[in-house]
Amino acid sequence: MGNAVMQLADDGFIVVGYKDSFGSGGTDVYLIRTDRIGNTVWTRTFGGPGDDFGWDVLPADDGGFIVTGFTNSEGAGGDDILLLRTNGEGELLWQRTFGGAAGERAWAMAPFGEGFVIAGQTKSYGNGDWDIYLIHVSQDGDTLWTTTAGGKDVDRVFFVTTTEDGQAVFAGMSSSFRPLRVDV
Repeated sequence: MGNAVMQLADDGFIVVGYKDSFGSGGTDVYLIRTDRIGNTVWTRTFGGPGDDFGWDVLPADDGGFIVTGFTNSEGAGGDDILLLRTNGEGELLWQRTFGGAAGERAWAMAPFGEGFVIAGQTKSYGNGDWDIYLIHVSQDGDTLWTTTAGGKDVDRVFFVTTTEDGQAVFAGMSSSFRPLRVDV
């Protein structure tokens, strides 16, 4: 299943999602590079013994790619946010996980400062059920800061973009703060 696609400088495309594993687990992150008319240049899968999901992809500063999503193959427990970096040929350079014992998921990311901001949700940290979880990471995947937001019910962020003046803007939903109990 494809979750994100981005057109590249050479007019080709990079696509990320997930697919049934070829033997290492339930589902694996699936990364596809195509040329400008959609012919496959290469495909890569990443995953461990559990389920691994790719949800968003961005170009890295060196011609490679940064992928985020979530995994239960490794990490602190339950689902954890997955961040991986490849070179321009899709070969894995490094992989990181973020999270606690209860569960985290990433849905989107955007360039931010000298790195990226990951937008997701957490049950391990925050105020209640699922809470908004933001992680600012460097180009090397090192955590620069994290923050949570939300109330006692479900609060999630599904989209992030950056403005021309360097601010991050998020969109999601909240069951905690509105009379109708849903925000867009």
